[in-house]
Amino acid sequence: LMGEFSVNLDLGYKIKDGKIRGRIKNVMISGNTYKMLKELVTIGRDARFVGSVRTPPLYFKEINVVG
Repeated sequence: LMGEFSVNLDLGYKIKDGKIRGRIKNVMISGNTYKMLKELVTIGRDARFVGSVRTPPLYFKEINVVG
């Protein structure tokens, strides 16, 4: 397994200095799962269903937005 992925992000937020500074809608993100996990800062408590997957909010230090 190489860990490469690309997926559509319906809604995300840009965070700067611990505060939400903007909204990101309908963009493609890509990267490597293993490298991205190293950028994981925190995991939220309120998990919800996104399609068939139940997931909490995730905050990454950095993420690759394709378009």
